[in-house]
Amino acid sequence: DTYVESSNIVEYYVDGQELVQHSSSGHKFRLRPISFLFKYLKEIGNTIVSKVSRGQITQIAFTSEFPIFLMYEQKFDKSGDKGNQILDPNIIIQLVRTVNSNEYITIDGIAKAFEETYKNSVWDFVREYSEWMLSCGFVFNNICAFSYLLGDDNFFIDVQKRDIQKIDIEINKNRVKTVTASTYEHHSDDKYGDITDYTATKRGTLNEDEISVPMVFNNSPSAVSYVFEGGLFGGPSIITKRAFFPHIRGLYSSIFRIHEYCEYYIKSNFLSSSWQSCSFSPFNYNQLPFKNIESMFVALQSTNCMHKWSSQALSEVFSQIQQSYISITVSLEDVSLWQIGPLWMFTSKLPWLIPLCNINFDITSIDNNIPSINKWKVIEATTDFKTETTDFKLLSILV
Repeated sequence: DTYVESSNIVEYYVDGQELVQHSSSGHKFRLRPISFLFKYLKEIGNTIVSKVSRGQITQIAFTSEFPIFLMYEQKFDKSGDKGNQILDPNIIIQLVRTVNSNEYITIDGIAKAFEETYKNSVWDFVREYSEWMLSCGFVFNNICAFSYLLGDDNFFIDVQKRDIQKIDIEINKNRVKTVTASTYEHHSDDKYGDITDYTATKRGTLNEDEISVPMVFNNSPSAVSYVFEGGLFGGPSIITKRAFFPHIRGLYSSIFRIHEYCEYYIKSNFLSSSWQSCSFSPFNYNQLPFKNIESMFVALQSTNCMHKWSSQALSEVFSQIQQSYISITVSLEDVSLWQIGPLWMFTSKLPWLIPLCNINFDITSIDNNIPSINKWKVIEATTDFKTETTDFKLLSILV
């Protein structure tokens, strides 16, 4: 669990020729694998649940590891092709400033950013992380489980016609028009600036809904002015450009920004790259001269990187021609379970803490003239404990 300490992080590199980096004298980056963060969050969660339950529950059990998409290293030849797959990317845990030769103070980093963004709850991060990964999950009986965006048969709540107290149906409606991925972090100067969000749009007369995705981490380079430093005196003649606007929420392979392309698991056997709009198209770095690296990074942010691929993937899932919407009211006992043990424990399958759980319901059981749809994505769920009912708002899954 030792960290990698570096005096710089690298946005773009061509072996033996060109280097674009973020560095500043007196500062160091301390990086750890993202799995270290997951381990830390689990330990915090266990401490909290133990205190809340006064020691009757000692830990939160995770049925699977935190979901992670497919991402790749840079390839150092300007082609824009993907390098090797990265299973456990690095994140900047701390950005420290040198006080003297033996002392540092933390001025930034994930640890500091999380104190500000997720100061009220570890679970706020887990929820947003799941949304960023386009994954779904739920909590029940002190167990946290994750699955892919469109889930599988083990992660569906079964609802029968007899369970429904009220239902509203809208066929070929509520198709998503826009999906916007918003970045937490962006820099700018008097010439250039990072984009703040990316929006995928499906135009149509019946398209009306919107979805927002938080970019908990990102893999876009900083689009700011870089200072030309020339070749290294007495060493290899590498053309170097430098700035000090690092993306604290960036993802890195060692100290190198990871490749801008990524693939999401939609199902266990279906990747987002299966869609034409999400298929890999290399950003060829030869198309712009090196002196315009800033303009190239602006173009890169506008045409690639995680914010694009997540927006496009969600747009494909929820903008299908036969997209349908239903709202149903069901008895709480039909979608939950009480267990008797050393304490009464409510076991919930409802997506209160992590959204986007799934429902298995055959809509033709209501009306066999309706096109057959069996799988539904929960987009909202509210529970009334006085009436002991739960209201679901659902979008059809047609992928």
